[in-house]
Amino acid sequence: MRLWAVLPALLTLGACAERAEVPVQTAMDCSRGFEALKAQITAEAGAAGAPGADEPFPTYFVDRGRAYYSISKVGVPGHPMILHVTQTSDGEQTASGCGYGDQAAYQRALHEFAALGKID
Repeated sequence: MRLWAVLPALLTLGACAERAEVPVQTAMDCSRGFEALKAQITAEAGAAGAPGADEPFPTYFVDRGRAYYSISKVGVPGHPMILHVTQTSDGEQTASGCGYGDQAAYQRALHEFAALGKID
């Protein structure tokens, strides 16, 4: 499955997702490992993320909807990875994160998520 093939679904899901007022500030310390970061993000976001079971990148909105974490699922190129996307004051998006799988796929995902445009 190519990441670009799922981006339209991500945009649609992102537009429909409920954005809760969750002040998650999980530090992206990649040395902690995928499972530890995933557990912390999902625990702090709680039901605010409430991703669909079939989403390739369940998304957890934080900071009053101005940022989100997307956590890859098995089968996504570059899995496992966690992306942290934030919106700058001028409305641009920046993406950072931790890639534990194929680094070329992880870099493509970072670029594609940053290019999605303004967080609604």
